[in-house]
Amino acid sequence: MECDDGNLCTTNICLLGECYDTEIPGCAGPCCEANGTPGCEELTCEKMICSIRPSCCEIEWDEIGAGLAPAFCGCP
Repeated sequence: MECDDGNLCTTNICLLGECYDTEIPGCAGPCCEANGTPGCEELTCEKMICSIRPSCCEIEWDEIGAGLAPAFCGCP
């Protein structure tokens, strides 16, 4: 998967014949606004919101995820 800016969001890492998809930090958008990417740039906030609304990490960080962020993530 690629971000709009061309940076890879995930990469495949292989160790001893086992391969895993690994996220690369810095690809997701801001937590306090709908950003069009799965997840958001602050991992702790992302985990809190996605435990409530999994689609924010599976599909897209939407208006509902962004609306929850001030309660859990300290948005201004």
